[in-house]
Amino acid sequence: SGINAKIAVLPKDVKDPDELMQKNPRVFQSCLDKALPIWDFCFYYVSNNYNFDDVFARKQASDFLLGVIAKINDEIMKSQYVKKFATLFDVPEQNVLSQLNKNPQVQMLSVEPVQ
Repeated sequence: SGINAKIAVLPKDVKDPDELMQKNPRVFQSCLDKALPIWDFCFYYVSNNYNFDDVFARKQASDFLLGVIAKINDEIMKSQYVKKFATLFDVPEQNVLSQLNKNPQVQMLSVEPVQ
């Protein structure tokens, strides 16, 4: 099928993978071992960069992830991320599906997180 891209999350105190490799090869390898599938990374990113106590930030996070989910072609995989979204936002799965169906052409938004 397609490419299964993964994203390695590096510690905040390094500027790039090469610097981490030079500083601490074991930590670098650990980051690679823990690399997240791209869809999971999007959820990780939202969970760590948006203030869910702020209704506007929550809406931005929601729009971003709905755009991500809309891009998933595999329906079984998509259903898993609909469940993950419903859990993260504490909403019924049917609401997530309803929102996706309202705008099937949801675009992946590039928005800055609201702190």
